[in-house]
Amino acid sequence: MTTPGEDWLVSMTCAADGLDHLVTAEAMATSQVARTGVYEALCGAQVLATSLMTPPGKRCRDCRAILTASTSIPSRQRSDVSWVRRVLRRVLRAAKTPTARRPGSPSPG
Repeated sequence: MTTPGEDWLVSMTCAADGLDHLVTAEAMATSQVARTGVYEALCGAQVLATSLMTPPGKRCRDCRAILTASTSIPSRQRSDVSWVRRVLRRVLRAAKTPTARRPGSPSPG
């Protein structure tokens, strides 16, 4: 899963607990440089990856909760964004609409 401006995540099943954890690219790189084979998940669990041929395990609730909490936008912020969009939409719409001239008024330019 990639998101512009954010670290990407990999879903990895742990051989120890059988859960499917989320691991960041940074955590993967750190483990590969150290050659430990153990990856730190979002929830803090130490993941000993199973074979890639192993089907995914049950999702780790803690990893998913952290991901949801970090990516959700508070309702106040969301309403501010939609307010800005509405204003911009009106301004752009007004800019595209030719203005009506009054009869007898001088023509522009």
